[in-house]
Amino acid sequence: MSDLSSNARKQKCLIEAVDVDKSYATPREIIHVLIQTRLQVLSGEVLGIVGASGVGKSTLLHVMGGLDKPITGSVLFQGKDIYKQSNSYLENFRNGHIGFVFQFFNLLPDFTALENAMLPALIRNQGNRFAKEKAEHLLCEVGMKDRMHHKPSELSGGESQRVALARGLVNQPDLLFADEPTGNLDHHASDQLIELIRKLNREFNQTFVVVTHSQRVAEQLDRVVELVDGKISAVRQNLVI
Repeated sequence: MSDLSSNARKQKCLIEAVDVDKSYATPREIIHVLIQTRLQVLSGEVLGIVGASGVGKSTLLHVMGGLDKPITGSVLFQGKDIYKQSNSYLENFRNGHIGFVFQFFNLLPDFTALENAMLPALIRNQGNRFAKEKAEHLLCEVGMKDRMHHKPSELSGGESQRVALARGLVNQPDLLFADEPTGNLDHHASDQLIELIRKLNREFNQTFVVVTHSQRVAEQLDRVVELVDGKISAVRQNLVI
């Protein structure tokens, strides 16, 4: 079954998982997480992935983000299978083209919000001045102008996730994967974060893939796919204004 509506087909495919299999061996059995999974992510969309706990949503993000090689199948970015390229290509893909935001923020506790947001740019040897300017700009964009010199222990959950979002965007990635970004937030903070993602999508044409267990969140995204038994089983196009 195709995962694209007629309107969606007009958009450019940014990254695609083709017949991806992923399994893990335990002492007692082999657990098949992804089975011949196919998914296209379109440039400029906010795509949601939903499904029961343990169904493989996070694994699919890791595979498509270059963090976890599939057993079989391909991940195509700009027409290239990322796992058939050199190690330097894969490292550049992860650090330059992809951003990640996680449920538990993963901020370094001894660093300020600004320092946390600067890290990916510093890792790419962008230089301290460039990294600082870019991080400051993004922290202002996500509403953290007056909190950028605070450490994570001084921030609320919603504020911490805004810092994590700025950090994920500091290298200007083509695609940002958000793995349960509202999982630790209350409804108000969750709605604010999704509103912020929508704002960044509109203003910068930033592409997002959001894994969520929340139908409330899913209804606010452009397109939603459901993962069942390791395969994409259903697709929904939302009317988001």
